[in-house]
Amino acid sequence: MVIGDMVKKLREEGFAVGRYRVRNVMNKLGLRVTQRVGYKVTTKRKHSDAAADNLLNQNFNPAAPVQFWAGDVTYLKTGEGWMYLAIVMDLYSRRIVG
Repeated sequence: MVIGDMVKKLREEGFAVGRYRVRNVMNKLGLRVTQRVGYKVTTKRKHSDAAADNLLNQNFNPAAPVQFWAGDVTYLKTGEGWMYLAIVMDLYSRRIVG
């Protein structure tokens, strides 16, 4: 939310304030405006590429262990920069195996 949005909201609630007053009060309180970053697409798939066969057919509850594993990759923002986290889970026991 930018300062202009804050001024607008405060005026809607009946406060007679301007952007300089809001900026000064926010500075005194140690509040900072941060702007959200829009969604960024990180995967670009070519539709001409072949997709893997659907072996599970939506059956995520196998009858025995080590029949089906599922995996995922995500990234996390840390103090050192972006770190990647990859996991492999056994669908029977729901335990992380790798």
